[in-house]
Amino acid sequence: MKKSQITIVVIVALIIILVGAVFFYTKSSLIKVKPPVQNLEVSDNVKPIQDFVVECLDSVSKQALIAAGNNGGFTNLTNVMVRPDHTSEVLIFEPQKIPYWYYLDDKCGQYGCVKTKKPPLCKDNEECVVVSNGKNSIQESMNKYVENNIDTCINDFESFKGIFDIKKGKKSVRSVIKDESISFILDYPLDITYRSTNEKINIPYFYTAHNVKLKEIYMLAQDIFQAELDTQFLETNTMNLITIYSGIDPEMLPPIAGLQFFTAQRVFWTRSKVKDLMINDVLPFIGLIRIMNTGDIYPINPRGTDADYIALEEGIYRSMMIKVSENNYYGLKANIIYPYSDIYLRIGDSEVIKPDSMDPGDNPVMKMFNVFLHDYSFKYDITYPVIVRISDPKAFNGEGYDFSIALETNIRQNVPVKGNITVINLGPSATIDLESEEQKVNRTITFKTHDKHTKKPLVDVIVYYRCGTQFVVGLTALTEDNEAMLVSRMPYCGAGGQIIFEKIGYMSNGIEYNNLEGIDGKTFEMELWPLQNKKINVMKRTTTNVQNIKSKGPGAILQFGKQVQNLSKNETVMLTLVRSKNFYLESDVPVLGFLAYTAKDSGPLVISKQQQKDQVMKLFNEGKITEEEKDGMIFDLDSLSVENVEIENDPENYLMDFAPGTYSLDAFMIYKGNMVIPAETRRFCPIPKILGICIGGEKEIKLDRQEFDTWINGGAKIEFTLSESQVYNGNEITFYVLEQPLPTTWDMLEEFQTIDQFQSGKTFLLKPLIE
Repeated sequence: MKKSQITIVVIVALIIILVGAVFFYTKSSLIKVKPPVQNLEVSDNVKPIQDFVVECLDSVSKQALIAAGNNGGFTNLTNVMVRPDHTSEVLIFEPQKIPYWYYLDDKCGQYGCVKTKKPPLCKDNEECVVVSNGKNSIQESMNKYVENNIDTCINDFESFKGIFDIKKGKKSVRSVIKDESISFILDYPLDITYRSTNEKINIPYFYTAHNVKLKEIYMLAQDIFQAELDTQFLETNTMNLITIYSGIDPEMLPPIAGLQFFTAQRVFWTRSKVKDLMINDVLPFIGLIRIMNTGDIYPINPRGTDADYIALEEGIYRSMMIKVSENNYYGLKANIIYPYSDIYLRIGDSEVIKPDSMDPGDNPVMKMFNVFLHDYSFKYDITYPVIVRISDPKAFNGEGYDFSIALETNIRQNVPVKGNITVINLGPSATIDLESEEQKVNRTITFKTHDKHTKKPLVDVIVYYRCGTQFVVGLTALTEDNEAMLVSRMPYCGAGGQIIFEKIGYMSNGIEYNNLEGIDGKTFEMELWPLQNKKINVMKRTTTNVQNIKSKGPGAILQFGKQVQNLSKNETVMLTLVRSKNFYLESDVPVLGFLAYTAKDSGPLVISKQQQKDQVMKLFNEGKITEEEKDGMIFDLDSLSVENVEIENDPENYLMDFAPGTYSLDAFMIYKGNMVIPAETRRFCPIPKILGICIGGEKEIKLDRQEFDTWINGGAKIEFTLSESQVYNGNEITFYVLEQPLPTTWDMLEEFQTIDQFQSGKTFLLKPLIE
């Protein structure tokens, strides 16, 4: 080849390389824009202008941070409803106006629906230190604040006129939130001419930074918000305070539950007085709540001197120690503040709050007490605000920085209002595609999976990575070295990352892991318990069985297997099983831990439509299903053309999956059949006797005959542990319930015990049998 040809090839190659480099640089710049680490170096002649703009940027960006901190992450409130009462979307606490991160909209649902004005931390499509991107973000709000207010400080460079000629370009502001600080960059091209020397220089941008831990502050605020959403700790502590400060006394709060016997005089309250008592004397104690994840946690010591109440006081204070997550924020402080704002309070339907005199109806027991019994059981509807103030004491070089959010506490009919959060006025969620190669950290991660029982390699395990959203990493497969393995890369995640391992027929589990930038390889190994399907049997021990066992003394254990009986054809045991999780990412075992067990020869179990509705409401009230799921189930039941549903009694269908661990059993036995309490005549003294004499004479009351077609006549509540050998070496498990004799007299009816009371001292007879 000639020299000229070689030269042309080299030149073309260089051009291709240069174009490729420019392309990849441009592409990567679009994905991740890194800020300058400092301001440009300029000559001493023009440095006063640079220092002046940087000083303005520093001052105005500090104001932006403070404004965002004072107002729940916003520097300018738009599209929010501000009202003086509890329907406002903003808490007015002058000079602060704080949008609620958690509040109730009364206009939807029976008790309203929960909504949020919580802003994302970072702009849409912007690299973020936490998974929180979207419109109307804190970052975007602060950037706009600086853009809109920087001119006030710069003042058109008035103080430099006559010394410099300044040609100004278009202004724009960007910011970068880091682990320990936040930096602001003012893109503001200035063409500057120094008149004395005619020196010309261009300054394209200006930079400043503040040592404010906005990332940690936001994460802590998010954790507190999520804890309230998940656990309703504000409502729970509010109900505790109401219980403590209530009683059948006009100077106290109306009680949640209370009965008063043998007095015709009733206690009354007015709603306005109760409201004042709540605002001034009760709700301020919400400020005792301590967030255990922060650095200023300290114990609250009981102040009482009565030994009988110190334990109670300690228990109350312990309930106010809230751990909102597994994250630690020891450099921050967090305070819960009740701002003495107006509250929404409703107890009954009138201004006067008064007890009900019990109407006995056809109940003969209540007829005895009708004249002398008042029911002081009141249902509270209450809404009030709290401020969560998070402080970074070392921010702004020791000046400190506060970030406030508002949460609304909502109770309806003594029950915390809960539900799925509806996010409004925040624009669409982040559009980051976690499966994009550009989002993955350049780190090779190896996953190895094994069967925890056999210790053999476990293939086809699905590996997920959760970081706000969920990303499928892949499936483990068998390698030439006989290992179940997956090698892959995962998206960046600064906080809250979880690796989940899942396979059908196994109990899922996970690992907490934040996939930060880096190139060091990682290896994770996970063992999964296989699920063992077991046949369920249920038998009962009668009072005769229990007496026979106890009478044998040291040899009683030999009677355990003999002193049992099958359920009668009229009996059904409703059984619930739950495995205690050793780690919160473990899956539920059994997945469906409920069954209705009937006797083998009892025929089909008949369940009415109303019974099913009651069960749905019980699950909803216990927080086990959402309101949407509840409404859907009720709608389906209402659509049924029949009133009763038959469930075939097939003992072979009583199957559940188990894994080694500790379980809780909650069972109750239902008797369906005719049960009669004969009529009875009793004599009683309507007032307390004096020296054994009934003043005015005794009265006679007739207790009418009562008939029942359903009765809870036994059950069991225990915890038990299944070892590895018990799970995988046996195919059946037998549970036992204690039968309480059906009442046949009024005395037996009045003395009938709860399951907890009846099994006291007999729980050793309820240990399940694994075969």
